[in-house]
Amino acid sequence: FSALVQGVTLGPSNSLYCANFDNNGSGKVDGVDLSAFANDYGKNRPCSDYNCSAKVDGVDLSLFANHYGHQF
Repeated sequence: FSALVQGVTLGPSNSLYCANFDNNGSGKVDGVDLSAFANDYGKNRPCSDYNCSAKVDGVDLSLFANHYGHQF
């Protein structure tokens, strides 16, 4: 498939990654997800790098905090 992201067409050879605040797939953003996020903090971990800056930092923590407690 191809996708248009910020004006750039991604073709079949490109990867498209979508971070999920519900890291363990339980249907809610809870303490288990916070623990996983805490383990990733300060590292280059795509699962917790919500702003794609190549490092899990305070910006990612702020984004995570905005979703804490949400249920899907």
